[in-house]
Amino acid sequence: MWEVVAYGRPSRSLVVVAHINSLVELANDISYFMLTMDIFRSVMAPGEYPRYLSLLIMVTTATVLLVTVFIKEVDPSISLGMAAYRASQLVHNSFDDRPTVDWNSTIGSERRLRSSRDSNRSVGNQPDGAMPNENGGQGTTEFRRLPSDVTSYHDNGSSNCATRKNVAFLKTHKTGSSTIQNIIYRFGVNHRLNFALPRRRSNYFGGNTRFKRRYVRPLPRGHQYNILANHARWNREEFHALMPADTVYLTILRHPATQYESLYSYYKWGSYFKVPFGEFVRSPEFYYRRLNKTESRKPRHGFRNPSLYDLGMEPPEHDEHHDEDVDGMIHSIERDFHLVLILEYLEESLILLKNLTCWSWDDVIFFRVNARTNSGDVQLSSKSKEILINFNQADWRLYKHYNNTLWEKIAEYGAERMQKDKLILREKIDAWRDRCINRTIVSKFHGTGINKFMLKEESENNTICQQLVRSSLHYLYLLNREIRKQPLGKHKQSSK
Repeated sequence: MWEVVAYGRPSRSLVVVAHINSLVELANDISYFMLTMDIFRSVMAPGEYPRYLSLLIMVTTATVLLVTVFIKEVDPSISLGMAAYRASQLVHNSFDDRPTVDWNSTIGSERRLRSSRDSNRSVGNQPDGAMPNENGGQGTTEFRRLPSDVTSYHDNGSSNCATRKNVAFLKTHKTGSSTIQNIIYRFGVNHRLNFALPRRRSNYFGGNTRFKRRYVRPLPRGHQYNILANHARWNREEFHALMPADTVYLTILRHPATQYESLYSYYKWGSYFKVPFGEFVRSPEFYYRRLNKTESRKPRHGFRNPSLYDLGMEPPEHDEHHDEDVDGMIHSIERDFHLVLILEYLEESLILLKNLTCWSWDDVIFFRVNARTNSGDVQLSSKSKEILINFNQADWRLYKHYNNTLWEKIAEYGAERMQKDKLILREKIDAWRDRCINRTIVSKFHGTGINKFMLKEESENNTICQQLVRSSLHYLYLLNREIRKQPLGKHKQSSK
């Protein structure tokens, strides 16, 4: 929520606007907070969230009305509008005072922890915002940023290049993109950079529509975006209008067959196609056409060639893209992106990213976040892979091209040098894993097992360990809180 700054008694219009703003922000806060809790996500069926949010808004409104009546009883001299305004602020601040964490809000004094948590609790399963304190276990904390001298813990391997700090990562679906997002978010936080975040506080810019600047949450006037790393559909003109001219553009691809199986499982596509994946993969064309006959709108993007859709290509009017259209799209992507990472060769991709951006080794270390457990993986037969490749032929052409491009870049980098650097990267990852991770546990998301990390007790207050295991939604929640500390009236729109 933007802080409302006024001298003397605010005008009635300001009171009304501030009151409504506080109600909406509070409902958003609570719903977002609950949505990121695994226990809530695991039981929420598709379509329940709007009903849940409506209930929260009603409960919040009733709470504010009760507090308003109480304020009027205590001080009958103030107007009803002022009482409502103060009530909305009190209720909003009371949410900041919840038992898990102190957010050091800009309104009011610093708040203290109301209860403690088990010190050996999984960081991945804590409610967003709950982080271990400096003394171990659960306690008050804030979204801490490292000192500006971040090289104090980095081993920057080169002094002949300038660190690239403006980065836009097009987050594709079920391609390991959450791991890359974690790397980029961590880099942005540690270097005190400005983030382009979705206005609606989700992980998506615009859903099924192509990216537009108006989807981005505004920054204080005079500030420039440095980091963008959320799901979006590519729109070159809008990205370039938003980001600085020297921005490095990245995305990631995955083998279309394994990506499709992961999408089908994670997003429960069986509920749309009315068959389990094993049945669907026998005849995807049949089930895809059957679904389209029952859909009054265009085919859903993820159901065919999802990577090309994320990269801005519209679904074809008929069953498949024409080869010349796909070739033209590949040429356009070559022009627009500095590096296309490949999940199957993630280490090589990250070493090339490090070389491109002049980042340090510690900047590109990673733990796989939002990854399914091994028991959740489906081993596709050669026949199933072939069927899915044929079904997603356009994505297959895209993947083959950029897999070849990656290996051309590796050859240019030097095969022997790459092997040495892979050993260095693995040693760095192993060292941080030994330092941070106690063990992993399995968390259920709509029935899918997701690995979550438990930190060692002695590493619970280590900033890098916390960042390495932090989920996308957790990062988004904390980053949004940072942006909301800016005063009302000092924002500018990022689009026309």
